[in-house]
Amino acid sequence: PGANLTGANLTGANLYEMDLTGANLTGANLTRANLGFTYLSGSKLIRANLTGANLNSAILSGAKLTRANLTGAILVGSNLDRADLIGANLNGIFLDYWTILTANLDPHRSYKVKVEAAFPSPTALPAGWVIRGGILRTGV
Repeated sequence: PGANLTGANLTGANLYEMDLTGANLTGANLTRANLGFTYLSGSKLIRANLTGANLNSAILSGAKLTRANLTGAILVGSNLDRADLIGANLNGIFLDYWTILTANLDPHRSYKVKVEAAFPSPTALPAGWVIRGGILRTGV
């Protein structure tokens, strides 16, 4: 916990079930990394590249994902409660059974997302946010 991995190249790394609580991964390249069931609570993932990363059931509560690139990331069962997602690219993420109840999202953006339609999803969104037609956005 608390490791300093600033700017690390972890492309395709298998970090399954690792405890990276409080780690500094600012600017790290985690493209296609396996972060399934990984503990990342309170971690700094500012400007991190998580393109296509497996974040199934990852614990990202309180993580700082400011300006992170999560394009195409898989977030089934992930916990992003209290995470800072301002400026993050969430386009093409795959969601189901995730929690971002009090996450900080950019109210001036909308995101194309993929949601598993075969099962009803108890996805918890921050107040005022909805997913309609595959778009995560502030609801009206």
